[in-house]
Amino acid sequence: MDKINNKKLDLILTILSFIIPFLIYFITMAPTVSLWDCGEFISTSIILGVPHPPGTPLYLLIGNFFSQIPLLSDLGARVNLVSPIASALSIMFLYMIIVHLIKEFINEEKSTIYISAFIGALTFAITDSQWFNAVEAEVYALSTFFTAIVVWLILKWSANFRNSTQIKYLILISYCIGLAIGIHLLNLLAIPFIALIIFFKLDNKLKPIPFITLMVTTGTIFLIIYKGLIKGLPSIANKTADGTILYVFFAVTIIATIIVNIKLSKNESMIKHVSTIIFTFTLLFITANELFIEDYKEVLKTKSQDMQSYVYHLNENQANVYQKFETASNEEAKTFYYMDLIQNGIKLDVANWFTQNTQTQIDYYNVNGINYFQLLTTQNIWSIFKALVILIIGIWLVLISHTKYKDKYHSMSRLIITCTTMVLLGYSTYSLIFIRAQQNPKINYNNPHDIKSAYQYINRDQYGQWSILDRKTSLIINSQGNNESWKRYTTNPKNVTNEEVTRFVWNYQFKEMYLRYFLWQFAGKESWNERSWERNSIDGTPLLSMRPVQGVDFWRYGMPLALIIGLFGIFYHFKRDPKRALAVLSLFILTGLAIVVYLNQSDPQPRERDYAYVGSFFAFSIWIGIGCYGLITKIKQQFNFNSQILAHLPALLLFILMPVMMGLKDWNEHDRSKRYEAWDYAYNLLNSCAPDAILFTNGDNDTFPLWYMQEVEHVRQDVKVVNLSLLNFPSYIRQLDEHEPSLNMFNINKGKENQDQYLTIVESEDYEQLMNYAFQNWLNNDYNINIKTDSGKQFKWQFSPGTYGIGLTNITIMSIIEKCFDKNPIYFSTTTGNNNLGLDDYLVQEGLVYRLSNQKNNTPMDIKMNIDKTIQMITKAEGEPRIDNQNFIDLNQNGKWDSNLIIKTKEDYIQYQEWLKEYKNLGTYRYNKLNTKGIFYGPNIERLAANYRNVFFKTATNIALDLEQDNHIENSFDIVSLLNIYFPADVIPTEISYDYGALSYCQSLFQILQYKINTTQNNQELENTITLIEKNVTSLLSTVSDNLVQQYFPDFYIK
Repeated sequence: MDKINNKKLDLILTILSFIIPFLIYFITMAPTVSLWDCGEFISTSIILGVPHPPGTPLYLLIGNFFSQIPLLSDLGARVNLVSPIASALSIMFLYMIIVHLIKEFINEEKSTIYISAFIGALTFAITDSQWFNAVEAEVYALSTFFTAIVVWLILKWSANFRNSTQIKYLILISYCIGLAIGIHLLNLLAIPFIALIIFFKLDNKLKPIPFITLMVTTGTIFLIIYKGLIKGLPSIANKTADGTILYVFFAVTIIATIIVNIKLSKNESMIKHVSTIIFTFTLLFITANELFIEDYKEVLKTKSQDMQSYVYHLNENQANVYQKFETASNEEAKTFYYMDLIQNGIKLDVANWFTQNTQTQIDYYNVNGINYFQLLTTQNIWSIFKALVILIIGIWLVLISHTKYKDKYHSMSRLIITCTTMVLLGYSTYSLIFIRAQQNPKINYNNPHDIKSAYQYINRDQYGQWSILDRKTSLIINSQGNNESWKRYTTNPKNVTNEEVTRFVWNYQFKEMYLRYFLWQFAGKESWNERSWERNSIDGTPLLSMRPVQGVDFWRYGMPLALIIGLFGIFYHFKRDPKRALAVLSLFILTGLAIVVYLNQSDPQPRERDYAYVGSFFAFSIWIGIGCYGLITKIKQQFNFNSQILAHLPALLLFILMPVMMGLKDWNEHDRSKRYEAWDYAYNLLNSCAPDAILFTNGDNDTFPLWYMQEVEHVRQDVKVVNLSLLNFPSYIRQLDEHEPSLNMFNINKGKENQDQYLTIVESEDYEQLMNYAFQNWLNNDYNINIKTDSGKQFKWQFSPGTYGIGLTNITIMSIIEKCFDKNPIYFSTTTGNNNLGLDDYLVQEGLVYRLSNQKNNTPMDIKMNIDKTIQMITKAEGEPRIDNQNFIDLNQNGKWDSNLIIKTKEDYIQYQEWLKEYKNLGTYRYNKLNTKGIFYGPNIERLAANYRNVFFKTATNIALDLEQDNHIENSFDIVSLLNIYFPADVIPTEISYDYGALSYCQSLFQILQYKINTTQNNQELENTITLIEKNVTSLLSTVSDNLVQQYFPDFYIK
């Protein structure tokens, strides 16, 4: 009877372990697009576009399917729904995993097993990072789901592994691993767990030799999947510019799979053996090729680039020597410099010949390809030897296995070949990426339409390569352009000691970027308003660009019970079942600390990276469930409860103190159900632009939500959004003409032979030609730029390289200005920062954008502002203006009052501008619920709000400085008041840019006050002005950091 009741309890808790998390996630799910990659993933899912490398084809298919289910009105919410479902399924599988692992060392049925597993699973469900991933359109929820399902499947296999039918679980695991490649590569880190479970079931003793063999075998499997299948297949096609070897491998795999799975007589079994040998050879051949055989075209390209750099320095040196020759004071010196000129000339001739010859070879191989035997002739002997050794060892092992394990040989070879085929079958979802790239959708990262671009896409070439071992470079250099983060670890970045590198690795990479995240989940995450994790210099001095971040609050949930129970669970698990505990430990380490070592992250990162380590938190939660079981069992043994109710009291207390209390405490921080900031920000940016505009954006958060608005919501599709970082890729530059709205810059419709010269140079990837073109057309030797449009409009200014330097991005901007300024309004998002080529004198701020003008700025401000236009934009759009409670102005003449009037098309924008002329207070921007108390806005929205606040402060400053206008000071205060109404600090906390914006505004007010003192004759008027400014400045400075107020305005500092 108890057994039946326990089975019912198990079924009920299994269902509840899905339903409860799903309801939590669904209720708190984002109602539309969110920041970062969400806009990109939603957009590419709906239009089946090509997302950033290395691609997520399975996510696109699932997201597209969900987008067509009419359950929710918002298409973004439909794609978001994938994450709550996948995350809830992960919790359900976690529950079943914990149950199984406890049953490995408990032979009897106990309700405590299921209750403990349920507590452990629900505790993981409400951990910070899992909850974060579960409520937005991102790949990590599905990635965790695939990790959970493969862990559960191998445990299902182990439950009755001697039954021959259990092999289906191993085959299904292989297919899931293949499918997971189309989500995220994190799932591969579960392979050691799978291997350990199999090992301990087949061999119950942990001996050194078998265990070393296991580790070598596991590493080999990982290498074959990652280097052989995932990277090796596109790699070998790319190296030969031909898919023949690829087709041979697929044919061999299919034929071998069929042969080993059909029944043959004993006399015909040699056919299976030969098939196995051929399959092994081709699989290892593909893997060895990726590991050891270099791409000769890339080698030539690297040599050519090195030689071009050498030529550049030679030219500089030649110019210097020639100048010395011209100014030499005597014949002896002239002769010396003349000989130098001759030597340099010879070097230049040889270098130019080498560069031209190398480029000729590259062009030849790109057109005609290179067969594999030709490729081998370009390799060094050592590389070929290593590849041969791999092949010989592999074939030798097959032959030895055939001789030594004849009875099991055919069944094992059948399993291995079938599992490999299933991985390939799952991996085949990548065909979606390449098929869609051929159709060139509007979002088409890198356009991986041919062999070369497909390999570059999967290999993530656009992100470059990084060293896992070079920690010193990671300490000194970071991708965020921060020039003082190194001060946290060393005093001299040019002479970093090993001790300082160790400090960086421990304090930042391990402690700040993993252990802090780990404790967030199971001890407590510090409140956003507190942020006590300081990032000071090595001597304790605060760094202005490195403000404190969220630390750990050990008492957030009363006590860190989940952490304590989990640590106890580790001890208890190793004591009761050390073999399965070791398997869980491998999963915990590989999905946590091993990722830290592999990523070798620099300081700072653009955002918190805790979402990447959820697999590690998942593994630790297994121990929470096991720890609950151990603790409850010990309490029952100690107190020997007579009452059934009292017996379940410890479990009830643990349930309340962990998942319930943690969930209630964190609910508000994870509730995104009322957050529309990404939607609004994208809407506001697009509607800052005139019809048919070109808008330059810079990062993820000012680009991906715009893609969502244009591709999904069809808002302002006439605006051409041009991302500066993507302008560094030739395929994206071509897409400026290919995708609507087209810039019509390159005549691509007339064929390659007639296309614009600039695009031809860009696609040749010849940096020297690119620079020559730029200097011939726009750049002078002193880096002054002179651009003249077809209509004669001229721009002259000193070039400022910004983040992108003298390269493809900035040179393409010059080309766009020259060819498009006459026909398209050109804008830079304010978030582009210094990446506007130094065009400040030609930019006019209009809300969240800078509009390019051919009239130079003649104001004292760094960038001129169109004040009236900006005020119209930043004023919150309240819909159609009411006259009174019964009447309203029916702007769109639809007979009803539209409180959420949307500017969707170019025609809507033009009409809205007409309404703004008549109704001055109508407003344009939307700030949906940004001033609503009770909604949590964390670090991402803080930065977004900073962009808004900066615009308000600049507007107020410009109004205040407009001395010819009546009430200019009062009007500027009105703008600051609006700022506090729209983005109150008690809802969205302020940060450093707010402080400096407020301080700059106050300084402007004091400059005006000084001017008034010198020029105003009316003492009463002057006194009123002083009182007004002093009152408002005092109020404003009360919201600024005390240290900054004390530094800049000591008279106003009140301790």
